[in-house]
Amino acid sequence: VEAALSELLEDLPVLFWTTDRHLVLESVSGAIAGEMDRSPDEVIGMPIQKYLGSYDPEFLPVAASMRALRGETVRYSCQIRGRFLHVNAAPVYDREGNIAGTMVLALDSTEQSDAQTRIRNAESRYRDLIDAVGDIVLWYDVSGMIVLANGAAERALRTSSLALRGRAASEIVVEEGRRLFLERTSAVLGGSVPPPFELALIS
Repeated sequence: VEAALSELLEDLPVLFWTTDRHLVLESVSGAIAGEMDRSPDEVIGMPIQKYLGSYDPEFLPVAASMRALRGETVRYSCQIRGRFLHVNAAPVYDREGNIAGTMVLALDSTEQSDAQTRIRNAESRYRDLIDAVGDIVLWYDVSGMIVLANGAAERALRTSSLALRGRAASEIVVEEGRRLFLERTSAVLGGSVPPPFELALIS
């Protein structure tokens, strides 16, 4: 069973290790295990602190393993060797029900984290761009709820983008213009391109 599990893990973007009750490594496997400083075969018998590069008991991966030795199952996220990992640390019990060590499964989420960083950077650049525009810019979703407002909109409406977020865009249009606003919005959602129009906003 252990051999089959190890073979399976070698094809998955994970790092899996087990330790004894002294936090000495007994096994290491997973597709990203080979990207650590030492190969899995070289680290058997090594304290987990040395393997992870820190003897600080407050270092999250070490602290989580120590909690697992006390019977807790710990979930956390961390960065090791440039990899962003979602980790589960849990105790291992012997046949008598005593804690005999720990097992840790770390899922590599580096690509997802990198993608989220790129999205945040793109959003920041977009925000800088629309803030440089002198005209009012309001971005609302298909349900008509505001998701973003630029600085010009904040000044005109005398409120913040955060306060506007989640409000119905029609609420900031003067009452006599709401019907036209909703009609033109519906046309856009239907795939049409309505002609330019003007609306007064509530300030």
